[in-house]
Amino acid sequence: HGPQGRRRRRHRRRRAILAYALITAAALYTEYYVALLPLAHFLWAIWQDRRRPRALLPLLAADLLTALLYLPWVIFTLPHLITYIQAKVVADNDAPLGLLAYVGRHLIAFGGGHVPLAELDWLRYAGIAGLFLAVGLAILSRKRDADRDTTSLLAWGLILPAAIGYAFNRLWPFFPDGGERVLFFPVSYTHL
Repeated sequence: HGPQGRRRRRHRRRRAILAYALITAAALYTEYYVALLPLAHFLWAIWQDRRRPRALLPLLAADLLTALLYLPWVIFTLPHLITYIQAKVVADNDAPLGLLAYVGRHLIAFGGGHVPLAELDWLRYAGIAGLFLAVGLAILSRKRDADRDTTSLLAWGLILPAAIGYAFNRLWPFFPDGGERVLFFPVSYTHL
């Protein structure tokens, strides 16, 4: 626990910050909606560490580094993206999905994917049942504080992106068939 141990801990923390920033930036360059995941993580961390604000500093450093790595793409893309979204909303004239349709479509896609054959619809519903079963088992298996923290982080990582995605759907309704794919990343995240 001497000076050497402190140096090792600082070195590990710096490597973790760099790894988090690089992986998050790479994910952002892959899919815009991934931005909802670090947002959910940061809001969860604020809630968890509300009594220890200094504990947020490594995550804040990682998020700032991520923002710096992603900034060139934002500067290049944002004007084009805004024009594209505005034109697509007008051209497609899609109506926003209601809450039940939105949740139902996502649960079906997350549970069984986009199965094109009607005779395999049972697979979708089996996937939904499996998803609910997994969530129920995760909630029931919470025994220690670490388990509770992990479960709450997973809930934030699923619910917040889905809620913000729903808000986007209400504000800018361009939701084509298979549009649920933009929120597949939280489901992948919960399986880590």
